[in-house]
Amino acid sequence: MKKKIQLAALVLSVILIAVSPVTAQHTMMIAFTGTGGAYEGGNPQEDQNLLTIGSYMYGMTSGGGSAGLGVIFKVKPDGTGYTKLLDFTGLSNGSRPNGSFYTDGTFLYGMTTTGGVNDLGTIFKIMPDGSGYTKLMDFASSGTGTSPKGTLISVGTFLYGVAGSTIFKIKPDGTGFLTLTSPGAVGSLYSDGTFLYTMGGTGAGQIFKIMPDGTGYTNLMNFVPATSGGYPMGSLISDGTFLYGMTEGSTTNNGTVFKIMPDGTGYVRLHSFSGIDGRNPKGSLLLVGSDLYGMTRDGGATNYGTIFKVTGSGTFSVVHNFAGFPGSFPNGSLISDGSFLYGMTSGGGPLGATRGTIFKYQIGPLNIKESKSMQDVVVYPNPTSSSINIEVTEKSQITFSNAVGAIVKSSEINGHASIDVSDLSEGVYVVTVSDSKTTRSTSVVVKK
Repeated sequence: MKKKIQLAALVLSVILIAVSPVTAQHTMMIAFTGTGGAYEGGNPQEDQNLLTIGSYMYGMTSGGGSAGLGVIFKVKPDGTGYTKLLDFTGLSNGSRPNGSFYTDGTFLYGMTTTGGVNDLGTIFKIMPDGSGYTKLMDFASSGTGTSPKGTLISVGTFLYGVAGSTIFKIKPDGTGFLTLTSPGAVGSLYSDGTFLYTMGGTGAGQIFKIMPDGTGYTNLMNFVPATSGGYPMGSLISDGTFLYGMTEGSTTNNGTVFKIMPDGTGYVRLHSFSGIDGRNPKGSLLLVGSDLYGMTRDGGATNYGTIFKVTGSGTFSVVHNFAGFPGSFPNGSLISDGSFLYGMTSGGGPLGATRGTIFKYQIGPLNIKESKSMQDVVVYPNPTSSSINIEVTEKSQITFSNAVGAIVKSSEINGHASIDVSDLSEGVYVVTVSDSKTTRSTSVVVKK
């Protein structure tokens, strides 16, 4: 009898350990069901994050679906309206998608790491309602790069991406494919309007930049694990002054967060993970106001991964420890609407489920509503190429966020303002309007 009591106490303690890190701020919206079930799809991988367009968030998973090779889906920010838009099947349309979507306001553009004619990956586009799928490119064994990863970006009339260690460009209609260089790039590209920035290379990795025409290659920094971290992953982001990024290596081999000036000077290691505060950061950082948010796949209080926050001066905190139920081993990057962070995990879910989840985590005050009608806010013209007019009924903070959730422009207005967006790349941006009572958002399209 004593052994039974001890066993019951042990089981209870395990349950308490598993559940205690789950806070009221964290909500599992859906749990992927693999092949079959209401939420087909599963196991989102690194570099995969959600993209908000209108009232839906769009994403991809590398597993699940009818062929077990991944899906495209959409879901509303409250977790309702989940719809599978496409099953990846291999030869005809690719398999194992990686990264997120880029949108030009009409199509969603993405890539798969395998599948296609040569089973080396594809580039495709599809309409947000799931129609109009078009394969733009089959990667080949030579001359194109292979197994693309990360998210496409738009600069001028071309889309840019990374395949294997090669940077390439292609037009949205599938023509004009050209490789720029093979410096060992990994992850996604970042553009400041003049240069493309990325990370990768040989050894412990480098940070480098290159012009969109393939000239001007400059190695900005060589990582040294003992002092600056090593083996960078994800994409760089910018606050207008510094570039921010992460590495998987460090003096403790748990990963780092860093910042650096675009000319390669001013490197600062903002945080080195110890394991108990996270390990193996994945995806890219997200800038919300003056704070940077990110995720680690492992480590934390329960070794199921974390959501963390760090400031530009290096003040660090863990804001959430994943607990297995609901959700474990987060992958990819976060996005935000100003009140919530949204992301995906590669594992966990309801008891017995292991295919991953979509979750949200509240970062705004608890009395801020998730959404509010935009009837008291006027935004026009939409689409636009140069400026956008915003009219509000009271003093408001306006932010523009890009496809990966980074805030690229902000302004405070009272009444009416015309905001110049001519410096923004073509694409869809989330405009968030925050006043003393609530926060709400809508999408605008910038076309060149």
